[in-house]
Amino acid sequence: MLLSIRIEDFFLIKGQEIELTEGLNVITGESGTGKSLTISSLLFLMGQALDYPEGTAVEAEFLKDGERIVVRRE
Repeated sequence: MLLSIRIEDFFLIKGQEIELTEGLNVITGESGTGKSLTISSLLFLMGQALDYPEGTAVEAEFLKDGERIVVRRE
């Protein structure tokens, strides 16, 4: 289960932290508020190769079998 996402210097997102809870989590907002960029940051974390800005960092915390796992890509 995904517990949190931390995004630093990802295009227009300078700093964002999202905490997720058990059950349904929904990301909503008006056009242009960064929903797609937030999802794109997870693709960056998973290794998608594009031209990302200098200083980009994404960190995600997962819970698997009762153990917390932190994955970070810079």
